[in-house]
Amino acid sequence: MIAISLALVIAIVIPTLAYTYQTTPKYVSSGIVIRTPTVGLGIYWDLECTQPVTPFDFGEIIQPDWEMKLWKRVYIKNEGEVYLDIYWNSTLPAVSTEIAEWWCVRPDPDWGLDPLNGSRFGVGALYVTNYIIKVPVDSAIGIYNWTLTVWGVH
Repeated sequence: MIAISLALVIAIVIPTLAYTYQTTPKYVSSGIVIRTPTVGLGIYWDLECTQPVTPFDFGEIIQPDWEMKLWKRVYIKNEGEVYLDIYWNSTLPAVSTEIAEWWCVRPDPDWGLDPLNGSRFGVGALYVTNYIIKVPVDSAIGIYNWTLTVWGVH
């Protein structure tokens, strides 16, 4: 009887002890850094991106007898870590109701039909762009100064 009782206790107690036994917890260091991606936009005079754009100076012209188109070729580069949609605006409409302007993503000012606004620049992308102004015949004589603003949106 003792042997059967002992066998019964072993059969019930050992599995119960095995079931409730657990190991010591182990802790593993972990972490995450969430940062804002670098958003960089470079505007340069040269293809090698070594000469940052300074003010666009169209110089001095004689009052035109015919419509004149003047342009500045610049290179815009996405220097950040994310794609950018590029936009620009200007204060020229407040300065002159006569001079028109465009900014396009084409190398030829006569074919500048792809507007810069809304153009998507991938990481590291470099685009040839032209900022163009059109000075009409018999424009008002004067000095015209305006500001261009260029930015990228992710």
